[in-house]
Amino acid sequence: MTSPPDWARAGATAIVATRVGGNAELIEAGMSGSLVPPQNSGALAGAMVSYLLERATARRHAGVARRVAEERFSLARMVADYGALYQTALAGAAQAAGARTLAPR
Repeated sequence: MTSPPDWARAGATAIVATRVGGNAELIEAGMSGSLVPPQNSGALAGAMVSYLLERATARRHAGVARRVAEERFSLARMVADYGALYQTALAGAAQAAGARTLAPR
């Protein structure tokens, strides 16, 4: 299953999506794409036509979407985020183990 970040990375395309699920967290309306209400075909069509008529806006939004996707959803970012998570978990575990070792018996 693909998501808006996948679309942005794949084609540097302006994104039109419905405001459902996590789309509102992934797309900043007016900056990296357009969000429309769910089950509103008129709004969906209007957003698409707007990009067709305003090509400069479509290119600008596509560029932002691609940069955001590369910064937030790249493999390098995922590896760094997991590394930081593991470091935090290890530090907490070490602190807890140290507290147990130092506790009076």
